[in-house]
Order: sequence, then structure tokens, then C-alpha cells
Amino acid sequence: MTCCASCSHALLSLGPAVERLLQSWPAIVIKSLGTDCPKRVAKCLRLPATEANTQDDGGIQLSITEAYLQFSLNLCNMFEKTVLQLESDSVTFCELYPIMSHLRNKLKDRLADRFFGAVATQILDGEDMPCIKKTATEKNFCDALQRGIDCLESGLISATRMLLACSKACL
Repeated sequence: MTCCASCSHALLSLGPAVERLLQSWPAIVIKSLGTDCPKRVAKCLRLPATEANTQDDGGIQLSITEAYLQFSLNLCNMFEKTVLQLESDSVTFCELYPIMSHLRNKLKDRLADRFFGAVATQILDGEDMPCIKKTATEKNFCDALQRGIDCLESGLISATRMLLACSKACL
């Protein structure tokens, strides 16, 4: 039970941390755009000059990073609601499967609709976003949703087997 408690606390603290980072995002963007940060980092690390560390991409990489943060915040909020539901004093053993199934179904719906959160989608649909970057980022989002679904489904299969075993034992 200690593992579950520490996992739930980590999930509950991740969302607010990402949210604070996003609240500071305008200042982070101004600081990043106002310096030759990639060039300086490459020089300090004695990396060879490449397009990635010498060219200004017009803020595309910063936009993609913000989209990842928005997507993460969106997922954190979904998982946080589920964790709070599970930690409720009124939840019974019989309600665990429907709660987890509901979360899995929400993830499946988002994957089927390719919905990554309103703000993340808005960033990726921006007119400055190169198609190849958008496609790669959306693929990563879909992969993350699929991993969550797979994880929940493996747990739900185990829970179903356990419930069947318990019901047979009660007969």
C-alpha cells in the first residue's frame, strides 16, 4: 500500500508543478529568445556547430515544448481526478473496476479523436508549425496515450481475474 500512496502523491504533485511552469512560460520564452542560449550551450560543451544549435527556428521548438507541457498537464488533471476518486473514503472495492475503466475509456476516446487538450492542439495547429514537427509531436502524444491505455488494460485484466477468483471462492 505504501507504493500506491507514494505514486498517488507523485501524481498529485506533478500537475501543480507543470501548471506553475506554464504560468512562468512567457518569462521563460522571453529569456530563451533574448539570448544565444543554444549557441552558448553548444560552445560550452564543445559540440560541433549544427543547424540545431546555430539557427533560430523562430520559436518552433519553444512552441513544441509548450505543447508537451500542456499535454502533460491535461493528462495530469485526468489522472489526478481518478486518484482523488480512488482515495475517497466512500469508494468500495466494487467501484475500483468502473473507476479505472472510466479512465481507460477517456484515454481511448482521446486517442481515437486525436485530442491532446485544447491548448496543446491549438499550439500544434498554429500556422507557423511545420507539418513534420506537428506530425512527430502528435505521434508522441498518441504513443503516450496508448502506453497509458495498455497499462490500465493489463491492470484491469488482472483485476477481473482476481474478482472472478474471489467470486468463485465465495460460492
